[in-house]
Amino acid sequence: MGEEVKICAIFGAGEVNDYEAIAAMLPAGAFIIAADGGLSHLIGMGLTPHLVIGDFDSYRGLPPQGVPVIRHSSVKDFSDMEASVDYAVEHGFNQILIFGGMGGRLDHTLGNLALLYSAQYRGASAMLLDESTVVMLLKGGVNELVNAKGSHLSLFPYSVTTAKVALEGMEYSGDEIYLRTDNTLGLSNEIVSNKAAVTVYYGYVMSIITDARGKK
Repeated sequence: MGEEVKICAIFGAGEVNDYEAIAAMLPAGAFIIAADGGLSHLIGMGLTPHLVIGDFDSYRGLPPQGVPVIRHSSVKDFSDMEASVDYAVEHGFNQILIFGGMGGRLDHTLGNLALLYSAQYRGASAMLLDESTVVMLLKGGVNELVNAKGSHLSLFPYSVTTAKVALEGMEYSGDEIYLRTDNTLGLSNEIVSNKAAVTVYYGYVMSIITDARGKK
């Protein structure tokens, strides 16, 4: 038997533009954490988190009655999102979905990208999501992209300066493709098959899948 999937959904204070669409993306039974200002999004969606974590520098109101709160000092060397991801990993959640982790301040978005690696390194799968975009790290081996036909895939080496990959089911496929940090070779490749795959030969590759009907 495979490992039980335990899902944690974390809401940050980044952009969430379509509450109805995001609510539809939440898996049933997911444990929901509000990372400080992400609580505003959940309240706007009519959802109550299971836990609130933060220093409350971006959310000024009171948390919902009866919801546990882990409060941190505003003088700290980690973000509220990092504290939330750490909590999820330490409590056995092996699939972490981060909403409200992109848009707004670029430095926070880049910091949240680093948290994908932090979670992956510790054995959990993590991704950043919005209404039309999914960002995740692809590790060594075959990574299947199911039912993504018509979307656009961008790939960037993350943990190494050069990554070697093979692409199947893309407009530009190939067996030996070298992605480097000094060019845009992996940018915006259309997925043309519902059985597409990315094989990573070494290191980690940042994958960004954008719905063709959404953002370009």
